[in-house]
Amino acid sequence: MESPPPDRCGYTWNGGHIYYTPQTYQSCCYRETLPDTDRCVWHADPDDTEKKTIEMLRETRESWIGSVSQSNFREILDGANVSDINFEEGFPFNRTALRQTDFQNANLTGANFREADLSGANLQGADLTGANFYRANLTGANLQGADLTKANIQDANLTGANLGQADLTSSNLITSELTSVHLQEANLTNANVQESDFSGSDLRDVNLSRSEVIRSKLQHTDLRGSVFQGTLLDHTDFSNADLRGAEFTDVKSVNSDFEGVIINGAEQFREAVNRTNELKKRVIIGGILGLITSVSIAALVASNAVSSPLTEEQIAIVISFIFLVFYGWLGGKIAELSTAIESIKEVIGNGSEG
Repeated sequence: MESPPPDRCGYTWNGGHIYYTPQTYQSCCYRETLPDTDRCVWHADPDDTEKKTIEMLRETRESWIGSVSQSNFREILDGANVSDINFEEGFPFNRTALRQTDFQNANLTGANFREADLSGANLQGADLTGANFYRANLTGANLQGADLTKANIQDANLTGANLGQADLTSSNLITSELTSVHLQEANLTNANVQESDFSGSDLRDVNLSRSEVIRSKLQHTDLRGSVFQGTLLDHTDFSNADLRGAEFTDVKSVNSDFEGVIINGAEQFREAVNRTNELKKRVIIGGILGLITSVSIAALVASNAVSSPLTEEQIAIVISFIFLVFYGWLGGKIAELSTAIESIKEVIGNGSEG
């Protein structure tokens, strides 16, 4: 490999190429070195220099943005070391290559990572409140304990990322890829989780209270000890998920799939769900038929279209009897439906005992 000039950084990410050769998956830094180290301001170890300031970082970026040729990125900062840096609110990293960059414990409030590549990046403990990760690549990234409150993570790829104990309160996760993600003890209260894929992920002790989980996939997930309090579950796929010890309180579930779930009393749970779905169909069909019958009889009586030897008083008694029988049946089915729902709650509530 050809060496860069002595006044140039020469940091090579995923090395093995000449520093001036554009590569899609490799990069070499050609920025000027700092006076007290052989690396540029972005790649220098903070412990080795006193020149690593936010002003220097900003100035260096401004002079390099847009200089990358034959690349989908505005700038390449792969492998940068900016841990503990207090960035200005809304710092722009959009369409920037930040693969395996160290942002540990950095203040990145409101930072713009739109369409950035943060694969393998270390964002552990970072403050990412209100940050924008729209269509960002966060595969394999470490976001453990990060604050992602109100962050926009829509349509981002977080496959294999570590979000354990992260705070995702009121975050936007619409259409995000979260397969094989570690989310143990993460807080997703009030999160918007529409059409997101969590398949095969670890969501033990995650808090999804008051979140909207709509048309999302949670197949084969580990949801032991998770909390669903006041959560909207609309067409959510829980098939083959482990729900032992999960808490479902005041949940609104619409056509969600619980087939093959692992839970204490799993067989009773599935039977109760099936019975509930069947009863719902019967109640709906019975209600429609009852309404049609009631309207038809009332119309016939009103138009004197019914010829009968019975008096009007006797006809009224017969009609009342028919209504009482029908609505008695309907009330019984509603009671059965309520019992089935309570049995589901009971099985879920006892999940922590196994």
